[in-house]
Amino acid sequence: MIVNKKLVKEDLEKIGDIDRSEPIDESYILENGELKISENKKEVPNWDEEKRNEVKNRIENALEKGGIAYGAYEEDKLVGLASLSKKVISGDRVQLLTFHVDRKHRGMGIGGKLFDLIVSEAKTLEVRGIYISASSKKNSVDFYLHKGCILTKDIDEELLQEEPMDIHMEYLF
Repeated sequence: MIVNKKLVKEDLEKIGDIDRSEPIDESYILENGELKISENKKEVPNWDEEKRNEVKNRIENALEKGGIAYGAYEEDKLVGLASLSKKVISGDRVQLLTFHVDRKHRGMGIGGKLFDLIVSEAKTLEVRGIYISASSKKNSVDFYLHKGCILTKDIDEELLQEEPMDIHMEYLF
C-alpha cells in the first residue's frame, strides 16, 4: 500500500531510494510554439551521489523558505517525490521544483496523487498557478498535459537558462 505524507528535512535522506532511470525513445522539442516529437533513444541513468545531493539541497532550501514536499512511501521506501517552492516567479506562479516516481512504481497513479497534493497546496497561496520546467521526455510532458498543464508563453528566463531543453509549462487555477 502506498502512503503519501508531507516531508520534512530528515525525510530527504531517502531520496536515494528512488530509481529515476528509464529508457527513452522519444522526446519533445518546442518548435515555433508547438510541441514536436523527436526520436531520442537513450537511457536516463539513476542519480549519482552528486546529483542526489544537489536535489536534496534544492528541496531543503525550499523547505527552509516555506516550500512543501510530499513523498509516496511503500512501507519505509520512498517511491515518489514532489516539491514546490513558495518563491513567486514570473507570471505570479510558484515553481514545481522536483517530481519523480520510482521506475518500478510508474503507471500506478502515484504521480497523479502527488501532483494533486502539490496543486492543493499551491491553491492556498496567493498565486495564479504552478510553473513547470519539465524534462523533454515524452512520457513526462504527456503526464503534465494529461493533468491539465499547458505550454507557457511567459517563460522564466532564469529557468530557461538552467534547463534550455526543458519544456516550460504551467498549471493555472
